[in-house]
Amino acid sequence: IVSVRASAGRLDLLMAICDDRQLQETLIDRYEAAMKTEGMAVYRASLAPDNPSLKASLAELVTYNTPLQSGENALVTVLGAAGLFGERLNEEKSERGKFFFSLQWTRESLRGFEFPVVLWLSGAVAKGVAQQAQDFWSWRGGVFEFERQEASYGEAIVDAARSGAEERTLGTNGESGEM
Repeated sequence: IVSVRASAGRLDLLMAICDDRQLQETLIDRYEAAMKTEGMAVYRASLAPDNPSLKASLAELVTYNTPLQSGENALVTVLGAAGLFGERLNEEKSERGKFFFSLQWTRESLRGFEFPVVLWLSGAVAKGVAQQAQDFWSWRGGVFEFERQEASYGEAIVDAARSGAEERTLGTNGESGEM
């Protein structure tokens, strides 16, 4: 949320890494609600598996949303990268391969988008972006990794009280990272 606020009105690429789709949706709902209360419009875009281009997805979103064309204070969440297929037989280039190539070679053309973008990735896709689209990866404004842990902080306190263990170390619930 802090990073989105800081990049309002300008392009900033924020990478969110999460392999838990339920947690991902919870986090998106949380930061979108916070941004809406601050007067920021929120949009979602999805990568098309046949053409997994961040630029094309953003351009299509802008085309169909006039407020984005006029510089509305907005945030765009991009989904779909986690579902791109890796290598497959009989394919010249995998969906992920096309995505990495697209990121690497279209970075500069993203400058026309004047809003922060939160790109959601799985751990495996994030690793691929860092390795195969190094120029794009180096241009990121922030990386936020989220992982659901077994017990929430409150549950750990209850468990500690029940067991009588006074010196138990309590963990966080993994949802405390601020975007």
